[in-house]
Amino acid sequence: MFPNHYSQEILNELSKCLRVMPHHQNTSGFFITIIEKLKELDDVQLQETDPKGEDQAKLPLQIQELSKTKAFSFVRADPNDPDIQFIQSYFGLREDFPFDQLIAQDEHFKKIHFISKAVSDFLYTDANKHQIDLINLGVQVFQRNHSKFSGSECIYRVVQDGLVNVMPYVTKRVVRTKNMEVFKKLIMSRYNSLTLAHLGDQDVFDQAERLNTGCFVFVLDLGAENVEVLSMHKFEKALSTMVGKEAALSLQLRYLNKEEQELGKGFCTAAENH
Repeated sequence: MFPNHYSQEILNELSKCLRVMPHHQNTSGFFITIIEKLKELDDVQLQETDPKGEDQAKLPLQIQELSKTKAFSFVRADPNDPDIQFIQSYFGLREDFPFDQLIAQDEHFKKIHFISKAVSDFLYTDANKHQIDLINLGVQVFQRNHSKFSGSECIYRVVQDGLVNVMPYVTKRVVRTKNMEVFKKLIMSRYNSLTLAHLGDQDVFDQAERLNTGCFVFVLDLGAENVEVLSMHKFEKALSTMVGKEAALSLQLRYLNKEEQELGKGFCTAAENH
């Protein structure tokens, strides 16, 4: 089925890999292996010499363009773009936030992903050569929000998958608490009433009440600088936990007892239909 013109040395290594065919799980095909990093990229020259002979070329925003040989396009976020400026202002991202580590598949920035500094630096070294064929990059951190409710100024919401990467830089739209019981309620039910009687915590209620409708981050302080974070959305009279089925189940297994997990099964059903 597959080419076998490789050397025996390479063929022997293939036993350490895994190929997942599309019909196995109704998805695209995957080739899974582990790549060992042999050295750090600290000494890599990020800026390349301009082909026209200038000393240094400006670092480009375009990572990869669509072509006959490239099936996907990737572009870095421009800090001067109005959408990126909105995200910085809305969530209060600190000035030292690494905006060059935000990428999307096109200039519309419907979904914004975060890549590590090491990956970002490596891509800069390929900026003018384009020798790499990229099909996926990073973890999603922001998504354009299409609210069904009027009065919402939340153009982008933060995504649970990549929230941990941006949380150290977020200074606005944050509700913090040490109350584990409130956290449990938020991971047991996708929708919770925005009332003191339901939340059972005056401080959490006051913090949430002061926010305008839209996305915010819930932070549970576990002590010793450890936290759990949730992507949330505030409506006029309710709070919604914006967490997918797999993430919700993982949190429930870690923090809920068996009885609470039974009560929390409805969250996963709601997440499945969301």
